[in-house]
Amino acid sequence: MSYLDVGFNENLIREDILPNQTQQLDPLQFEQFVPEFSASKLTGLLQSRSGRLQMQLDEETFIVSDGAVERIRLGKLADDSIGFLVKDINGNVLMQISGDVNLIQSSNKHMQLNFNDETLIVTDEGSTPMVLVGKLS
Repeated sequence: MSYLDVGFNENLIREDILPNQTQQLDPLQFEQFVPEFSASKLTGLLQSRSGRLQMQLDEETFIVSDGAVERIRLGKLADDSIGFLVKDINGNVLMQISGDVNLIQSSNKHMQLNFNDETLIVTDEGSTPMVLVGKLS
């Protein structure tokens, strides 16, 4: 049984109206109507009313967006690795921590800290390295 089966939508708002109840169930009264609400039985999508915060349970992903750009992703990434991804307002990757990529960088990529390569690189507009600290490859 999922939360959808007991009358709640993806925002955990009661969709069917119980006798003498309003459209939204008081959170303190929740346990009176649902004796068990096990996370192991939840499936699908949980999201905030604005849709900017999502937990995609079947995809094992937690997502925060600004309404246009997915800004934070925690869990399964596009390459099927498990990690953490942060983007700026234009969708440029600022931080990716995952199995194969462990990188923090400026939005224009002129400054990159690569934990896998153990390097800090600063480049000019033409991507020519100006400063390199760490291992030389």
